Amino acid sequence: MNEQKECKNACCEKNNQKNSLRGEKVLCAEEVREIYRNLVAGKDSVETLRPMSEDSAFREVLLEEDKAYSEMCNRVECYARERGYELKDLSLFAKGMMHMSATLNALTDKSASKLASIMLQGINMGVISITKIVNKLHEEGNSAPLAEDMLELLKHNAEEMKTFL
Repeated sequence: MNEQKECKNACCEKNNQKNSLRGEKVLCAEEVREIYRNLVAGKDSVETLRPMSEDSAFREVLLEEDKAYSEMCNRVECYARERGYELKDLSLFAKGMMHMSATLNALTDKSASKLASIMLQGINMGVISITKIVNKLHEEGNSAPLAEDMLELLKHNAEEMKTFL
């Protein structure tokens, strides 16, 4: 457990150095929470849909996405910890609703195409949410690599899902 904490602290220090060199705009707590909510929702969706799929290539893509979401989650957690922001996980109700919705949507059709479509719906909601943050920052003449990297991750995941439609 201490190794994991040390690793996360080292990650935080490394990010601090990189961010100060790039002149990163500090995101407000609500912007960081929105990024985190999208990451958690993405991870939860992957964890819900992956066992349903019978397509090994699709399951492999979901596994890669899960790893990318986990890495980005660690980065956001470091960012929040450095700034004293409190991150909240999705409520049990929200998680339950997402799980139930995904399960019901895939009840009659568990093809990779159907599951990719379900994933794309969630990813698109994330793209909209994070694009609003990025656009606001750009309008102010700022950039925030954390938000921009999250948007790129979502766009990449969307492209991956489109190959299964």
